[in-house]
Amino acid sequence: MGINIWPQWLLNYKVQFCAFVLAILFLKTESDKGFYSVFLNSYAHCGHDNFLEVKPDQGFVLLADVSPHTGTKTFRNCETNFYSKRDDGRLCIVQEGRVSEIGDPNAELLIHDGHDTDESPQIFALGYQGRWLQREYCTQSRYVNFYLRSINRTARVDIRKVFINLKILDIESRERQLYLDDTYCEHSYDLYNSQVSIFNMAPAVDLSLRNVSDSCNLEIHKNANNKSICFVYIPSNQLSCDSNWMVSILSPLQNAEYALKCTDHKAKQLHAWCGRTGLHSLTFRFQRGNNSFSEVPEMFRYVFADYQGSPDSLLEKIKRELSVQTGNDGISAGWVVFIVLALIVIVAAVALFCWKQRLLPCLQYKAVHNPGNAALV
Repeated sequence: MGINIWPQWLLNYKVQFCAFVLAILFLKTESDKGFYSVFLNSYAHCGHDNFLEVKPDQGFVLLADVSPHTGTKTFRNCETNFYSKRDDGRLCIVQEGRVSEIGDPNAELLIHDGHDTDESPQIFALGYQGRWLQREYCTQSRYVNFYLRSINRTARVDIRKVFINLKILDIESRERQLYLDDTYCEHSYDLYNSQVSIFNMAPAVDLSLRNVSDSCNLEIHKNANNKSICFVYIPSNQLSCDSNWMVSILSPLQNAEYALKCTDHKAKQLHAWCGRTGLHSLTFRFQRGNNSFSEVPEMFRYVFADYQGSPDSLLEKIKRELSVQTGNDGISAGWVVFIVLALIVIVAAVALFCWKQRLLPCLQYKAVHNPGNAALV
């Protein structure tokens, strides 16, 4: 028989203690992810009046089915809405990795810029053998509506042949990320109190998803008249010049506003830049002089923002934000909070144990009859 090292008073609270620690760990994990899954084949997430609020620090991942790899037999028409609480808010639909596609001839996904499918403009209709190739679309309204339906209601839809993997983000989300491969190139991206990160290449597990070419252009737009299009350049410690790459920022008249070659000393240094306030759009051009090699993913990062202030102040702002996200020692802020809470719980348990041990003799004291007392009476 094993020896129980837990004091009896602590045994009474051991279950509650473990539940508390698990709850902290769960909350920490959820806060780290910042994304919640929504399934277009679930009663819990479907309904014309179902509205899910998207926040700048919290987004959603839209998936076709709860269990796509099981023998799902049921299919239901599903409509769901996402919205920003701000009256002037906007949302962005983001695709990372494999693009959405439908392999069942009776299924169709309709996406509207608004919450009324009859009056709101349609963003896209994804049907049989169709693929939505756009990596990011930001709405003009604060709503976006998704409607997955069977065209012929008497025919069964195989939900396993429907692949949907979309992120729904607030336009102010810090999770907006672009990569310099063909599926992102030659598209425009909006800044609206935003920060958008541009990486040279995605860290895709499937190498077939990487479609890099010699040149890639991204159009960056801003709305505010009193702000400039700015960026902070962040090189990684794996920065390589094997592809002889070069970055240029061009005005609408194709004038070079900024240039960086991989051989420049500045390519290894953190720095910031801001365009003129009057420039409402710029072209980010990335060129590879040699494309016959395997490029290191995410070897640099450009953080673009519509910003009112100097490049130096933006640089300090981004450095503070990155420090909060990663921690000074590379530990995420979520883990720091979890460790602190765990230490508080442990210290409280030890203190309570010591306090109980000191009071235990008093609590267990019982009066003992002394015959000598009777003789004195």
